[in-house]
Amino acid sequence: MANLQVEGVSPSPSPQLSRKAKVMITTDFMKKDTDVEEDLEDNRKKLDSSLVEHTSMMKGAIPVLPIVLAYFCLICNLLIPGLGTVLSGMFCVCFGIPRFGVYDGAKHRIGSLVINLVVGCGQLFTVLFCLVGWGWSIWWGVIMLKISRKYRKLKAEEAAAEAEAAPPVTANNHTRA
Repeated sequence: MANLQVEGVSPSPSPQLSRKAKVMITTDFMKKDTDVEEDLEDNRKKLDSSLVEHTSMMKGAIPVLPIVLAYFCLICNLLIPGLGTVLSGMFCVCFGIPRFGVYDGAKHRIGSLVINLVVGCGQLFTVLFCLVGWGWSIWWGVIMLKISRKYRKLKAEEAAAEAEAAPPVTANNHTRA
């Protein structure tokens, strides 16, 4: 069995000293684990809090998509009710960001896919009731488009703020005061 030397603690048959050494080692490992967890939290993709949907899981499943995909989903919803909604769920897995919370994750993406599949099927089957599903489908596509435009606007404002904060660079890469 390997002997463990801790500074300030000499090996002794006393059970108290061995407990202290174990506590010191355990807290050191725990500290390293929490540091790693904090670093992981900072690197996750973060969504602006104004885009997060707090009132409904179903509305939260409407993803933030690139503007071109949002238009595509709206057109698909116009042609075949529910098709654009189902496609938006699939696009969310690869390109989009679900709006369940500020941070993006695999559970949120899969949840958005499942909810959009259910909603898309609901939109398709409720077309039989006086075209309710078609209106619902178009409304869903318009919401996707509004969210995408808002996200694009927020990103443009963020990029403009970063450009203002950066120091000016001259032709020879030296700043002059």
